[in-house]
Amino acid sequence: MLRITGAPRRSLYQIAAFCLLGLCFWLSGCSREVLKTEDGEPGPDNWELGESSTYNIPADEDVRIIDDVTGHIIRIPDTGGGSLTVTAIVSGPQAAPDDSAFALSYTGAGPVQIMIPHGPEDFDFVFGYSSFQGVILEGDEGSDYGWLPFPVTETIGDTLVFGLLNSEESKNVQAALWQGITNFKRLKIKPGTEHGDLMRVFEQNVRDALNNLILVVPAARRDQTMQDIDGPFKRTVFVDINTGSWWPTKPKYVAFWTFVPAIARCALMMKDDYAGSVAHEVGHYLHHVLVKNNLYLNFAMNARPYGHKIGSAGARNNVIEEPAYFAEYVLNRTINNGNPEQGTFLSSLDHVSDPMQHDYLDLEGMGVMILASLTRQGDTIFSFYGPRVPVPVVQGDLNERYQACYEGIAQGANTIPSFRYKMHVYLSESGQQDKIPAMLQPLGWSHFAGCRFVDEQSNPLENHTARSVSIAGGATYRLPLGRAVAATPGGYLLERVYPGDSILRIYRPNGDSIDVARNIEWGTSTNQKQEWGDIVVPQQNLLALLQQRGNIHTFVFAYIDDPLSEDPRYQGFSVSNTVSCLPGAPALTWEGTGFSFTMQTTEETIYHTAVYTDSLQGEVSPDGRSIEWIRLYSDRTTTYPQGGRYQWQTDITIRDIPVTAYPGDEWQNTEFQYYLLPEEAPDRVVSCRWYHYYNNQEMVSTTFISPGSEWSFAISTRE
Repeated sequence: MLRITGAPRRSLYQIAAFCLLGLCFWLSGCSREVLKTEDGEPGPDNWELGESSTYNIPADEDVRIIDDVTGHIIRIPDTGGGSLTVTAIVSGPQAAPDDSAFALSYTGAGPVQIMIPHGPEDFDFVFGYSSFQGVILEGDEGSDYGWLPFPVTETIGDTLVFGLLNSEESKNVQAALWQGITNFKRLKIKPGTEHGDLMRVFEQNVRDALNNLILVVPAARRDQTMQDIDGPFKRTVFVDINTGSWWPTKPKYVAFWTFVPAIARCALMMKDDYAGSVAHEVGHYLHHVLVKNNLYLNFAMNARPYGHKIGSAGARNNVIEEPAYFAEYVLNRTINNGNPEQGTFLSSLDHVSDPMQHDYLDLEGMGVMILASLTRQGDTIFSFYGPRVPVPVVQGDLNERYQACYEGIAQGANTIPSFRYKMHVYLSESGQQDKIPAMLQPLGWSHFAGCRFVDEQSNPLENHTARSVSIAGGATYRLPLGRAVAATPGGYLLERVYPGDSILRIYRPNGDSIDVARNIEWGTSTNQKQEWGDIVVPQQNLLALLQQRGNIHTFVFAYIDDPLSEDPRYQGFSVSNTVSCLPGAPALTWEGTGFSFTMQTTEETIYHTAVYTDSLQGEVSPDGRSIEWIRLYSDRTTTYPQGGRYQWQTDITIRDIPVTAYPGDEWQNTEFQYYLLPEEAPDRVVSCRWYHYYNNQEMVSTTFISPGSEWSFAISTRE
């Protein structure tokens, strides 16, 4: 190891020779200058430089210099030789004379390090004046540059080694975050001082915050996360006391030391007068640890712009702040004195208005609201438009729900819609995904839509009202009524509509209502108006007309599994009470929305006794516009005096058959036709059974394969 010791400084530097280990090196004189902009005026980053020393570094394994400008030990390991210049900084951005700031330049290929004696209770830092690229800022710094801490490269006994300048090889591939950094200053905080006590308190607060957050990290990730925190993602904590020339600044998280490759720095820089900074910066840190370097690099290099805040636009595809806000919510139950469980979290801000004006999916803070809705325990919240409203509560262990939030974060959720998708995946496991629309709409994930109400002949309808409805967990959630659009006959505007799947409930003037299914694709901007066009509101309740009809004719043929053949069996299941199909059959009996008929006849001869049974039961919707379910049953049983039996039986139940023709429709029909297309039928079959008994052989098939053709169900006037 080669040591070079600087000469005493004088008013005019003398060239002095130092002989060490038989080698001679020369120390240059010093200079003093002020760096200015090209037009000669002082710029925003002016540096007034003082005296300097230049060292000619030989090729050697390990060179150490006791610099006489700064008094520091400078180390150049594994060097190939070069010229090192150390210059005192008299003044500059956040650099006063007593800060002992200095500038370095080195022409050699090796790295340059500074060695700092370290007491067991000391806090030692070396800072470089650097670009904020890739730094997670919590406010406008007033500059694109500032002082950021360097990592400890190694520890040698009681000495900390900080790497300052990188080799030329790393510069050529732009590997270093510190590329181009030449100005440095160090800070030692001694125990027992006000600053030392503050550092000790904040370090403990950071430990406590991490210990609490670890409890809600998914169990499968917890051990690895703790290993990473103590290993490759070991953190540095610095707290500013905002006095003197040091840091009139904002909290920030410095994620990386180098970008290519991405090497974690994990520096948490906080302020003594900002209580939320601990939870928030720890939230950034834990996010980094969970997603690892390569994924977090995408977040860091696209950090929010300066001056960002809750409610700032531009967060739809830039959610780096959401995990940090979530950590604040988990640890403090509040974020900037606001509660993300409430819809007023965003809408109460002066710079945020209604979702019809602002796309809430693009507002900073919407991500943490989605996460908080998953862990919320109250069944009412204040909606974004003011009133307290009921909301679904997710069932299940609370800690498990917190872990589900961090699982989504760890999987790399990187957009506001992706937080919703992670929620959907988790809730689908317990069948609770239908709660999401009613959970998110009061938070501001709300849409608006225009339409026109018309009758069957497309004539506009007045005095009709409507609202958006969501049904979840057996409960019905309703939004406020919309309003008529005076300039458009039949026009209607709904200012509050649920996202995803919902129901549009339309009210006729007499109080009757009909439901129309609606869907707004997840991720659609909230300030994008939905145009639903004409919505037909039938003006007749068909149930009363149906109850006047006594005939039903069904046409149902299907392919089913044949126990005696590899080929499907083509089988009829039709049951009707019309004269042409079943002479003597009784008329339909109606009880409310239910209808039925049963007919049984017996034929006896000296040779056999035959019993024929035909039965049909079903129920229509309250407005008569669909058959909610219908069962067709037929049995033919013949017994013989000698004891033999022949039996043939069909039984099928079908659901959700819509009306396609009815009295008063645009085709002026007088009877009812309910109809299923071949491609619709398979999903509507509830059960299907064919039974055959002959010659002591029993055959049963319950496997429906496909419809033979379209299926029709005609209800008409009794002849």
